[in-house]
Amino acid sequence: MHWALTLILVFGSLFSNADQESVRARVPAESLLSLKIHPAKLKFKVGDIIYVTAVLQAGKQGVYLSNGAGEAGLLGLFLDLTNFDNKSVLTCGFGSSLDRVADPDADQILDQRFMFLKPKQLKKYRHSLQCVPKVPGRYLVTAEYRPLDPATPRVAMLAKTKGLVLQDTVTAKPVEISIE
Repeated sequence: MHWALTLILVFGSLFSNADQESVRARVPAESLLSLKIHPAKLKFKVGDIIYVTAVLQAGKQGVYLSNGAGEAGLLGLFLDLTNFDNKSVLTCGFGSSLDRVADPDADQILDQRFMFLKPKQLKKYRHSLQCVPKVPGRYLVTAEYRPLDPATPRVAMLAKTKGLVLQDTVTAKPVEISIE
């Protein structure tokens, strides 16, 4: 009888640890979320405002994202205009960040500061690139989403998120534009 109880406890703890490890396993960012960018047009005149729509699409299982507001509409969503050496040519602009001193528990953070995109759900953000160069040429519009909420790792550990909290950067394929 004693050995049977020991066996039950050992197998019980193995399954419990396996469940915890599956919750902690990081799902690859590319399978959780895709990011695409669509400039309003591909040819601009010097002085034109460059409007870009960033489209976030959840993967097959859905995804949790921080829902804080940022410069491009969503905290952690960054749009840029670069040369072909990948150097920004924007002459102004600010990053987005979130810094919390005292946080409630992870369940409250999930409810208050994260959104769930259902499987294949789209979320669009329209943004204008400010301070574009006055020099004609070819440029790349770039975008990335970085989960900046400092509580992201804690929220990702919650069993109910099932590994669907985006914890890594997702980058869009750059789009070439010209300024004439």
